[in-house]
Amino acid sequence: MEQKGSRPVEIDLEGLSEKRASEAVVELELAEKLLRAGLLRNAAGKAFQAWKSYLSHLALSNIDKLKDIEGYRKLPEGRVIERYKWVAAVMPTNMMSQIAVKLSDIDRDIVELTLAALAIHEYQYNGPDREGIMSRFYNDETAERAIKVFIERVRDKISKRNRSIV
Repeated sequence: MEQKGSRPVEIDLEGLSEKRASEAVVELELAEKLLRAGLLRNAAGKAFQAWKSYLSHLALSNIDKLKDIEGYRKLPEGRVIERYKWVAAVMPTNMMSQIAVKLSDIDRDIVELTLAALAIHEYQYNGPDREGIMSRFYNDETAERAIKVFIERVRDKISKRNRSIV
């Protein structure tokens, strides 16, 4: 149902998808540099952003799988965009798990990597937590190893799907 007096904004889904894939590669490179410099929480943030960008790329490339996300999102100047397209383009953190499940028939690892990304995101904001309440990582050493493995897995996913951007 279209909002009264507003036509939904059209976006170049294919072009944006490719930009998000390229962004994922750049974010991974930054994560690796920060990791080598010992800046673990900054590296965690970039690793998370890399996956968020790549998940957006996958969603934009498979937009039909999101069409059940109904409604419209208001944009500046009274414009609107169909909510499922906005979600695919922006990839809100609170919807990443839902989107990963919708895309899981493309690659079952999408759900696992999304959950890992969200755990890394918790670590970025909260640091290590020996009680496991604010972060799933007990100490920085565990987080560092997990981030390294995550980066390797994401780089592998990107290179298998998008050979031209890696």
